[in-house]
Amino acid sequence: MYSAREIDLAAKDLSGYTFTVVRSASHGGMGSIADSANFKEVTTWLQALELGRIGRYDGAHIPEPVLANLANLAPDKFDELIKQDFGSVSVSTYVSKARKNYESLLEQLNKNIDICLAQKFAH
Repeated sequence: MYSAREIDLAAKDLSGYTFTVVRSASHGGMGSIADSANFKEVTTWLQALELGRIGRYDGAHIPEPVLANLANLAPDKFDELIKQDFGSVSVSTYVSKARKNYESLLEQLNKNIDICLAQKFAH
């Protein structure tokens, strides 16, 4: 979550807050925040950040995998924002053995997971 000010994301009632999320993006990993806060859909990740930065909305929900690309595209967008982590979610991926070349797909998925983990723990 990126916002222009500190927000108690552990609060039970976040109904007074509105966060941006990119249209068709998942609210996964947000825990109780998704249950109590309000969300407004926007078109792009940069738009989500900008609306949080200028205070139009309270913050922007930006998934970790998107951050590296955004930081490269527009590093200045992060200058005035506060990053607040609120946990993570375990994810499992299953691939059917009936899929042609399933072993190759599994190998590529595992390589990409390793890359993500390496980047996460390098920070």
